[in-house]
Amino acid sequence: MSTDLAVKEELGREKIELIKQTVAKGATDLELELFLHACKRTGLDPLMKQIYAIKRKNHKTNQMEMSIQTGIDGYRLIADRTGHYAGSDEPIYVIGEDGFPDVASVVVYKMIGGVRCPFGSSARWKEYYQDSSPMWKRMPFLMLGKCAEALALRKAFPAELSGVYTHEEMMQADSEPRQSIMDNKRNAQKAIQELRREHAAPEAPPSSGAVEGADTGTPGEAAPSPYTDTILAIREAEDEQTISKLLIEFMRSGPSKSDKELVDFEVAQRRKALRGK
Repeated sequence: MSTDLAVKEELGREKIELIKQTVAKGATDLELELFLHACKRTGLDPLMKQIYAIKRKNHKTNQMEMSIQTGIDGYRLIADRTGHYAGSDEPIYVIGEDGFPDVASVVVYKMIGGVRCPFGSSARWKEYYQDSSPMWKRMPFLMLGKCAEALALRKAFPAELSGVYTHEEMMQADSEPRQSIMDNKRNAQKAIQELRREHAAPEAPPSSGAVEGADTGTPGEAAPSPYTDTILAIREAEDEQTISKLLIEFMRSGPSKSDKELVDFEVAQRRKALRGK
């Protein structure tokens, strides 16, 4: 007997119909099979609304597609039931000039062979924020922190959480694609290229105490940066949590726009290098 058939027999016809009318509205028979399989695999109860199926329009294919969602509490419950979940740190935020979080980073821990191993992930405001949602306006730090925690939990427990997403993560999928997003991406790529040219290493070797690649005021001399230690620490950072802590300290010092651009460039380069490891 298949797992899905066993689930159907366990629930009974009346409960199946209740699920189709409440937490899996509009699901086809095949989509319902997939949803019930996810319920069985995760151990979450659809009748208690711990897990639910949402139909939304795919703006690329113009077709309605189903996504399986839960809340951050459901994610924590799934991780805890494995017996290997070892808690998480509080979110670390990079604060923007507008006072809202630009980035939230969370580290969760998993016991592997008796060792408490960290799994960190970051969520970026521009990728998840929904201006139409009152929750994002009232509690921006909480919402972005939940997204970061969900990413970290899925990284630590891929077998249990793959294919299931949190409500906070999927809210962005309800919005129509905005042209401004593509414009921002193009502008960001252009800015990165300009920064690379601006901060390219000078022909003459930099003097002692200067950051390699810093802009120079006099030909042949490298002007020392007030954030030399920060930049060098970013270049040597071994994980996202360290980078986030360095960024928080950097932003608290009130850097100039040019210093912020330089440090942002170094952070982007280091993150790219870490992803390649």
